[in-house]
Amino acid sequence: MLQELAAPGSTDATLLNAAVVVAARHGDAGLYEKYLARSKGASTPEEHDRYMYALAAFRDPALVVRTMELILGPEVRSQDAKLFLAALLRNPDARDQVWGLLREQWGQLQKKTGEAVGNGVVVTALGTFCDPRTLDEVRQFFKTNEVPDARRALQQSLEQIGNCVSFATAQTPNLTRWLERNGVPPR
Repeated sequence: MLQELAAPGSTDATLLNAAVVVAARHGDAGLYEKYLARSKGASTPEEHDRYMYALAAFRDPALVVRTMELILGPEVRSQDAKLFLAALLRNPDARDQVWGLLREQWGQLQKKTGEAVGNGVVVTALGTFCDPRTLDEVRQFFKTNEVPDARRALQQSLEQIGNCVSFATAQTPNLTRWLERNGVPPR
């Protein structure tokens, strides 16, 4: 990825989007800075989005906070903020942290983007959780912070989380036994 950053066009175009995200998932603060600079200096909207949205794939908790601040700040257009936030929520290594930040900063997000639009994309991304605690938190949070534009998305996300919890509860003992029988050490 460093080669592509130094010499744009050196990576096969069909692989570039995936390569940028994979590098981000394993990247450090230095790579984050390079991606941010590349997004700001992009010559096309596609290049801007490639590097900007890849910031959501970084795992370092400090970089996750920085990305959330970026989303809420002036660098990210209001119409892009909720899409960017949804990408951040889909990062499995950052999801719990982002959920906490989202609850703390919900008012700021709504003020920046408008309360009546785009909540569906954020609420849909919450459907990637798979634990009973978060299921309850999501349900309670949106009782207090209603999202009229995303009622259906909320119902679907709550159902997805609930289904995942039910499946995990039912299948974890079977998987554990199978792993033990096949000599796979527990984590």
